[in-house]
Amino acid sequence: EEALSEVESERQLRLNPGSISSTICVSVLVYDVLGFVVCFQWGMLVVRGYSVLFGRVAAKHTAFYIGSCLIYASGVVVAISRLVFCFFPSAEERLIAEASMQETSCARLAELWRGTPPSSADESSQVQELCQTLTPTTDA
Repeated sequence: EEALSEVESERQLRLNPGSISSTICVSVLVYDVLGFVVCFQWGMLVVRGYSVLFGRVAAKHTAFYIGSCLIYASGVVVAISRLVFCFFPSAEERLIAEASMQETSCARLAELWRGTPPSSADESSQVQELCQTLTPTTDA
């Protein structure tokens, strides 16, 4: 249904291109310019960080320069990815994290309740029932 809506919107735009207001055009332009400014500033910070961290090593030999660029780029990508995954998870990542937290909580509860981890399938099912009983539901 969303695809049909997009196709219909595109048809309407081609039939009447003047229907986009100048306010929307200006806001898109401002958004694009601000994005360019942010990217430029981010690039300046990255280059400055590289020169501070690896400047002396990179100046000695071309291979050191290439290697340090790869290490620095990999480190920045991993750090930013980790930051984004930790602070801005997608809906699927949140569900996975909540499920693993619940499993961890149930395992800890089993250890506390029994004094040891469950050893048999029967004990494990009892612990799962207890976890389901104690876990609040949001089906309202």
